[in-house]
Amino acid sequence: MKAKPEQATLQRKWFPFTIEFTIWFLMTGAVGVCLYEIVSYLQKLGCPLNSYVVGSGKLAAIFVVLPLLFASLVPGLLLSNAVTGVTAGTRRFFDGDADHRTGVSFRYSKRFRRKFSIISVYIAPVLIPLLISTTSSFSEFCLAPDRIVSRTYPWSLPKSHRWDDVRKITTSCQRAAKNSWEPGFILEFDDGFSIDVMGGTGPTWKHGGDIHRSLSGKRFDFDNSGVDPRCGVANPQMLTERP
Repeated sequence: MKAKPEQATLQRKWFPFTIEFTIWFLMTGAVGVCLYEIVSYLQKLGCPLNSYVVGSGKLAAIFVVLPLLFASLVPGLLLSNAVTGVTAGTRRFFDGDADHRTGVSFRYSKRFRRKFSIISVYIAPVLIPLLISTTSSFSEFCLAPDRIVSRTYPWSLPKSHRWDDVRKITTSCQRAAKNSWEPGFILEFDDGFSIDVMGGTGPTWKHGGDIHRSLSGKRFDFDNSGVDPRCGVANPQMLTERP
């Protein structure tokens, strides 16, 4: 069992590190949100101007969102360095003395700059994931009042369908984990093509009313048998009620 003075010393060493790591986490999150907005804006450029939902499907969403997390780490670290190094006093608080450096910025940024080049440490970890995310965002769907435009893969040509071409809608909502649900809203068209506009990056659940208006008066089959009565998504009515 450690003596109280040793415990106090250990706490003093970890306290600045915990604060700086928290700042790094917050800065990384802020950068990630900004990068996501940029990618989303670029994605919208490939859609009709009047689109009310623009997004990527479930699989493509993984390659859109996850790389942005890695792309945000280095900018988040640099921002945390700037925040914690505003004054000499804050720098000493977070990095400690010359014999015992514990701060995130010193252990990572200083060491990286000493061992690697700027390109390998600062540029490549940002540009490569950002390129993956941007390329993956070309796999998209656009819901506009008069049509649905989609591209299955980044290298695919866009497909355009009218809402009149919808021959069946299949909705689902199943429990994915203890406190989460996995919704589905699959549009099937006359030519055999189908697309699930739920569960990806597009805010489809916010536009249930717009989708219902686009489908108003159209003839199609509707199957909501896959919707759990306890479905806990934000707008379960768009999954249970026929448009």
